[in-house]
Amino acid sequence: MILMHGANSINRGGGEAIVRIGENIYSTVTINGLTWTKTNLREKTGTYTTIANDPLYTIDRYGYLYSYASKSSLESLLPEGWRLPTGKDWMNLINYSGGNETGNPKVKATTDWKNTSGAKIGTDDFGFSLLPASTDGSGLRTYMWSVPDSTRSQNRFSVDWDGTYFFWYTDAPSYRRPWRAVKDA
Repeated sequence: MILMHGANSINRGGGEAIVRIGENIYSTVTINGLTWTKTNLREKTGTYTTIANDPLYTIDRYGYLYSYASKSSLESLLPEGWRLPTGKDWMNLINYSGGNETGNPKVKATTDWKNTSGAKIGTDDFGFSLLPASTDGSGLRTYMWSVPDSTRSQNRFSVDWDGTYFFWYTDAPSYRRPWRAVKDA
């Protein structure tokens, strides 16, 4: 193992890097100058819940769904240089993946998305492996929290199963959504 960034980030060889956040270790993927956790956060801090009504759901695979108010407690667990993603970070991923009209399938995992049309849902071209994590457990969408910034004032980034578009909304802080972590590569 090669230490890459303090005591919390190591390279396991073969190009796969991991980071320790709180009590968990996360695989990472670097896309267009940003290093992301490959899974949603699964730290027992702040206000969190799990996905209901989904037999595929495991915490290791899907992570927890947090209230927006959990932002500060999650941030306190992040190693130096890591942050919760902003609108600018999400837009970097969207633009690199092909933009709003073609990038959606490229960031979705190839499994777990439910499909009513028979179309292929995700190609996971970059290893981002976005899964359908929403409180209804439908497998049709995911809503990710985003820290508002000058790029996007909304606090939620949304991906639906059937569309090629990414959507932005402002949600009540009490809603439950997953977080990822990101840092500049």
